[in-house]
Amino acid sequence: MICFVYALTPLFILVSLIIVAARKAQNWSMPQFYNDIITISLSTCVFLYIVFLEKDVSVLAVITEQDFTSVFSLMSDILIFIIIHSWFLSRRSGAIPVFIRIMALGIIMYSIADAVYYYLLYKGLYIPNTLMDFVYALSLAVVAFGALLRTYKEGAGFEDIILSNIGSKKTFVVLLVYPIITAALAMTNAIGAAVDARDIATYLVIAIMHTALSKYIQLSAEYRKLLVHEQDINKTLGQRVDEKVRELMFLANHDTLTNLLNRRAFITYLEDTVRSNSQIKHPHKPVTLMFMDIDRFKSINDHYGHDIGDRVLIELSNRMREWNKYGATISRLGGDEFAVLLAGNYSREEIEEHCKELLALCNKPIALGEKTISVTSSIGIAMISEEARDINSLMKNADLAMYYAKAQGYNRYQFFHPILCREIDNKNRIAVMLNKPDVEKEFEMYYQPQFSLTDNRLVGAEALIRWNSAEYGYIPPDLFIPISEEIGYIHKIGKWVIQEAVKQAAKWNREDGPHKLKVGINISPKQIEDEGFIDILASIILTEAVKPACLDMEITENLILSKEEKIIKVFKFLKDAGFSISIDDFGSGNSALWYLSKYPFDRIKIDKSLVENTSRNNIKGLDVLKSIVSMAKSLGIITLAEGVETQEQLDILRQIGCEQAQGYLLGRPVPADMFEQIYLSGT
Repeated sequence: MICFVYALTPLFILVSLIIVAARKAQNWSMPQFYNDIITISLSTCVFLYIVFLEKDVSVLAVITEQDFTSVFSLMSDILIFIIIHSWFLSRRSGAIPVFIRIMALGIIMYSIADAVYYYLLYKGLYIPNTLMDFVYALSLAVVAFGALLRTYKEGAGFEDIILSNIGSKKTFVVLLVYPIITAALAMTNAIGAAVDARDIATYLVIAIMHTALSKYIQLSAEYRKLLVHEQDINKTLGQRVDEKVRELMFLANHDTLTNLLNRRAFITYLEDTVRSNSQIKHPHKPVTLMFMDIDRFKSINDHYGHDIGDRVLIELSNRMREWNKYGATISRLGGDEFAVLLAGNYSREEIEEHCKELLALCNKPIALGEKTISVTSSIGIAMISEEARDINSLMKNADLAMYYAKAQGYNRYQFFHPILCREIDNKNRIAVMLNKPDVEKEFEMYYQPQFSLTDNRLVGAEALIRWNSAEYGYIPPDLFIPISEEIGYIHKIGKWVIQEAVKQAAKWNREDGPHKLKVGINISPKQIEDEGFIDILASIILTEAVKPACLDMEITENLILSKEEKIIKVFKFLKDAGFSISIDDFGSGNSALWYLSKYPFDRIKIDKSLVENTSRNNIKGLDVLKSIVSMAKSLGIITLAEGVETQEQLDILRQIGCEQAQGYLLGRPVPADMFEQIYLSGT
């Protein structure tokens, strides 16, 4: 019974090794494993044949006649040795944990000690309580120590280690251990059989065959690995190509800043939509195209920088996406221009409602960190009609309508109408006329008187340009001035106006003359943008030898709000030189009153739109005028009312304390010679 219990130990160890090998077999190359285990088995059998059997096969019959447990234990020991040795031999990659090495050493010690025990027992040489029993007990202690190390010290367990026998480690040297030990035992006469060259050669043949077969298996494994790797690469490349194609397609069709459709993709979609619509005799889905452009967007870029301008575009694009619950197609055509395409049976009222919603989206303040920006936009609308059935006509009409909306004062929408084409033709005709040589010869300078309301004294005159065309007669300034700004001709007109007005101011303000009049000159925003404006003005003043105090530079309110950096530079020059500065058209826009204390103004010119609504019955209008005059007085700024046309308006202005006025009631603009006859000759 005691022998059976002893036999359980190698049995449990053997079963455990088989279970571990089975669980880790999926990570191994089985051809290599078979090669390794066969090689170890052959080498072990040769070693046992020479050392244990001493080359006498008849000894096997004697051993098998022993009790079953002894034979079973001996076979288990041999199998344990073969499995562990094969496992270490076939190990190619990864570091074996220390606790596994210790436990494997203990198991090897146990199997060798157990096998030696049966060898000594067979020879009749076993003596109890000798070194053999110590090694036997020590082997179990080593196994236990390895288990303890795994539990309390090692961070990674056997289950966490990836085992593999695919690699390039040399095993030939390991296999030489068998012939070396055999030769050493023979030389010490530890075995009874003689060891000759054939025995050593047998070991070497087994080692060489193993090495050759391993090389073949490893090369095959590498080839399979490369093949799988190539397949993985091809698959990965295919996925990346698909991703890149999708990315390039997106970039080709979308704006990189806002992720809306770009101009090319939108035009393609518009062409398809219009083509589909034209193929239906009675279209059920009329096409409506809206062009939306941000008003005065250039001033945002100039004042805050292009990075802030980009963030404004992104925010407006996001708002438009959130608004779009109607299946509209939205695109950024470029710059600050957007397009919205509606394909559906929308009524004019519904389209107007959409435009109002879009304008309201733009009007909401945009918070950008510590800055808050308010913008407006203008929308032009064109629809498929008998006159516009192709995209070129549709886009042109929407563009014309948008620019007409801007011309009406911004922050509004405009449907296209054929009459707009006639207006555009007139503008084009005027633009051509402005580009004719010597067109300045057709310009005339008129002057409108300005009076003090406290003593009815003439205090100045506003210089106003007039164009008397030889071909078309008088052309209103509110028609040709905006066109000249669009085509860049305003710089020539502005220079001509300054030259003529300065000459006249010099004449009326001679040292020996009786008249001291301040001549007002309107400055266009485009002139302020010109880097050479200050030099031109200084040169003209020097040439005409006029005192700057005789001149009043009228700057519009919108210009002050949008060109702060350049305005500061211009203001510094004007004040240092001694010019008078007025805010023109005050109250015509969204006044930001903070700038009144920031800039050194001499006079506020109250816009005629506020004056013409003034009457004793209009309490609100009267209160607005009173507040402006009171505020100006508190800041030490003179107020001048423009557009005074009735006696009631004049009386009210006197009563509320307005200092100066001009208008048709007091005097219409006239040429300089007529101005002198009427206002300066005393007749």
